[in-house]
Amino acid sequence: MIEVNWRLFSDLHEVVNSCAIRAEELSDNYYANLQIIKEERDAYSHFCSALKSEDNEKQKFEFDSALVHQYRALYDSLDWLAVVYRQQLKKILRFKRKKASKLDFDVYQLINEYSEAVAHNRINKDMVTDCMSKCSGITSGVQAYIKVLDSFNELYQKILSL
Repeated sequence: MIEVNWRLFSDLHEVVNSCAIRAEELSDNYYANLQIIKEERDAYSHFCSALKSEDNEKQKFEFDSALVHQYRALYDSLDWLAVVYRQQLKKILRFKRKKASKLDFDVYQLINEYSEAVAHNRINKDMVTDCMSKCSGITSGVQAYIKVLDSFNELYQKILSL
């Protein structure tokens, strides 16, 4: 059996799960994004193929393929959560525009800044680098994307509490 970075798979799945559940809870009608579920299923399928194979080359190929699908699920969940935050903020601000204008920062400017940061992260995601089995952890690009979504969450909570 080849060596596998199980910690990386586990860390990626944890972020995917967290983002997907948060997006489902915030979205209208608790919508689940099927693309995320599909990528997770495909990753699991490759895991199973690797585990039942006795050929090291086949195992490596299957584990690398599983990692690719896990990263796709990760990016899909990050992208989906960003979309849901923007949709919900715009919806809430229709009713809280006056209260939001009294904050000590420009809510709309902040939404635009976060949206630009999300676009930057989406444009610059590097699946080839991220998916190499030599990778020892979640990449700095993914961490930057998560940080932007954490900022979106803080803003969402502030607006919701007005």
